Amino acid sequence: MNLSPNFTLTEFTRSQEATRCGINNKPDQASIDNLRNLCLEVLEPLRAALGSVTISSGFRCLKLNQSLGSKDNSQHITGNAADIEVAGRTLREVVDWIHAHTAYDQVILEFPPDGWVHVSYDLVRSRKSRLLAKRENSKIVYRPLV
Repeated sequence: MNLSPNFTLTEFTRSQEATRCGINNKPDQASIDNLRNLCLEVLEPLRAALGSVTISSGFRCLKLNQSLGSKDNSQHITGNAADIEVAGRTLREVVDWIHAHTAYDQVILEFPPDGWVHVSYDLVRSRKSRLLAKRENSKIVYRPLV
C-alpha cells in the first residue's frame, strides 16, 4: 500500500525485532492516516529537497515498542513518527531542513554523528520541538538543540 508517491506502508512496519519475536506490527486505520500525513507533510518535501530518505523505524505497535524498550507514549505507536536518514546528508542538515521547511511536531538529532533523525508530525499540534539525544553515564539525555 502506498502512503504517498515515494513511501509505502511496508517501509514503516518492517521490523527485525517484530519478526524475531513474532509480533504482528500491523497499524490500525488511524495510524495509517497519521503515517500518510507524516509522509505528505514532512518526508515527501524532505525527499524532494535533499534526496532519498530511508526509514529505519516507523510504526510500532505497543508490544513492539515495549520490546524495543521505548516509552509507552512514543509517537511511533500512533504512526506520527519515524526514524530516518537521508543519503549523503549529515543528521544536522536533515534536522535543520525539517525545522526550516515543515510544520513538524518534534525533531530529534539522535546520537550524532552516526545515529538517526527522529521526526514526528501531528495534525493537532506543532510544537516545533528540536532536541539532541546523547548517552551520558549510561542514560539517554535529551537537551534542546540550538
